[in-house]
Amino acid sequence: ERIYHCECCGLEIDRDYNASINILRKGLEILKEEKVS
Repeated sequence: ERIYHCECCGLEIDRDYNASINILRKGLEILKEEKVS
């Protein structure tokens, strides 16, 4: 199935779009850690 359904909050989102958001968040987290060090 191409749509992700969150059982906690009921969010429905395209899996590829959701994956892109997760990749962006992880990348920003890594960049933030590099600036702090």
